[in-house]
Amino acid sequence: MAHVGGRGTQTFGHLRVRAFWGALVLAVLVAGPLVAQTPGEILPGEGIGAARIGMAMDEAARVAQGFGQTRDQARDVGREICNVDDGVGICAYDYYFYEDEREPTKTPGLVMAVVTDDPRFRLKGGVGVGSTLLEFLTAYGTNPEWLGGGYLEWTSKGLLVGLRRGSRGAAVAIVGVFKPRPSGVRAEGKTFRRRAAYL
Repeated sequence: MAHVGGRGTQTFGHLRVRAFWGALVLAVLVAGPLVAQTPGEILPGEGIGAARIGMAMDEAARVAQGFGQTRDQARDVGREICNVDDGVGICAYDYYFYEDEREPTKTPGLVMAVVTDDPRFRLKGGVGVGSTLLEFLTAYGTNPEWLGGGYLEWTSKGLLVGLRRGSRGAAVAIVGVFKPRPSGVRAEGKTFRRRAAYL
C-alpha cells in the first residue's frame, strides 16, 4: 500500500507517468494512418494530389478515403469513386469523354481522369476552384475547347474546368485532369457540344 508523501507514492506516480506515455505513443501509432489526406497540387494530364492518372482504381479509392466518406459506383460507362461531401476531396474515373466523343475512352481498373471541387487543390499560378474564369485563363492559357454546359477543356494538356456563376463573374466550380489526347488528334480552339459527365 502506498503511503502519502512516502517512497511508495513516488513509485506509483512514476508508473502512472510511464503508462500515460506508453498509451500516448500507442495512440499515435494506431491513429497515424487515419490522419486526413492533405490536398496538393493539380498537375494537368498527371493527377490531383496523390490521385494519379494510370494508378489502380482501388488505390485511388484509398486516396479518396483519406479525405472522408466515399461512394464507389459502377456505371454503364465505367467505374467512379467520389468523396461524398461537397467541396472536399476528389472523384476518380476509369473513363473519359474527350471533347466531341459520344462514347467514352475507357481504361478499366485504371484511373483515366480525376476531378475535384475542393478549393484547397491548386494549379501552378495559384488558381483552382473558386478562381474567376479570367484569373484562370490569365494563369493557364486562353485557347481551350468550349464543350457547352459550362465546361472548358485543354485536350492536349489534359485539363478540364467546369464553370458556375460567381459574385465576380464566371467562376471555376470544378477542375479535372485526364489522360491527354495527342495534340495531332484534335486542335484546340474549336467549339463542340457534349453532355456534362463530371458534376
